[in-house]
Amino acid sequence: MASSLLSADVASSQNELPVSSAVPPLALHNLFSVKAVPIFQRGSLLPPSMNNGGVSASSRVWGTVNGQEVHRIDFDTTEGFGVSFTTYGATLLSVRSGDKDGAIEEVTLQHDTLDEVVAGDAYYGSTVGRVCNRIVGASFSVDGEVISVDANNGPHCLHGGAKGFDKAVWRHEVFHTSDGVGVKFEYDSPDGEGGFPGALATKVTYSVKRGSERGTGELHTAMEAEYVTDDDGGKEKKRGPTPVNLTNHAYWNLSGDRKRSVRDHELMMRCDRYLPLDEQPVRVPTGEIMPVLGTPFDFTEGASLGAAIDGVGGNPPGVDNCLVRVGTSDGGQAAGFRTWR
Repeated sequence: MASSLLSADVASSQNELPVSSAVPPLALHNLFSVKAVPIFQRGSLLPPSMNNGGVSASSRVWGTVNGQEVHRIDFDTTEGFGVSFTTYGATLLSVRSGDKDGAIEEVTLQHDTLDEVVAGDAYYGSTVGRVCNRIVGASFSVDGEVISVDANNGPHCLHGGAKGFDKAVWRHEVFHTSDGVGVKFEYDSPDGEGGFPGALATKVTYSVKRGSERGTGELHTAMEAEYVTDDDGGKEKKRGPTPVNLTNHAYWNLSGDRKRSVRDHELMMRCDRYLPLDEQPVRVPTGEIMPVLGTPFDFTEGASLGAAIDGVGGNPPGVDNCLVRVGTSDGGQAAGFRTWR
């Protein structure tokens, strides 16, 4: 029996993995990375609508937020694989992929309208920053100075605060590569935004190329952040350094159009350690880094998500821990998950 497998290199040393039996989709943060970085240097800009390497690209105004135009970008391959984005939050809106019979179905959770994206509170597909996950007590120290940031999750800072990168309207450029198309998003976070010190220049790049069979294709992502130490030609020194931990917050369900729970999925992650959580109402890491061996968090050889959810327990039961990856210098597959379709 054939299977559908989605895999990529893990882009961060820590991955937040919230999974709940009450919430069918799976969220894999920082899952996708591209091996050629930055990929946008390999191509040139496309007009608003064009076809390259069997992948069509279009960009249109989708609406406005606080007086700023928000664009929607759609990529579709001749094999039926499709991906959509929006400049609001540099968000991955949709991934349309084929099953073993070539039927094209949605494999992420997505919003259909810009109003739904803006009103949503689950970060569907958005770019999260400056720091994904929780900063305990919404404060940290830099060179002995205590920095307080926006507390939006009880006493803690979650995903950069109430107005994190997911709430920003990003600049964008659509481009083509030698074998596909892509889009580059850019956002300049000023010193003091959300309480974070220092200015930060951020780039998120997605590229898509066609596959060889019906419904197949490839999606690659690169995330970059550059700390800006000087402003106005070096006349003004910015505060810093600043913490940065970017992620993409897509929720995946490979059964297609959410026909089944992710409990049926198998997850493989080359992560040999995890971060335990305390027992507060809003659970946060204890600061320990523990081995996954012998725990429900051991996905190094592939494991059932349903079994992991049951093993972790809780109310509601689920996995909401960071996992720490093993180095991937051997070029092997770093992460992936599959479901029988």
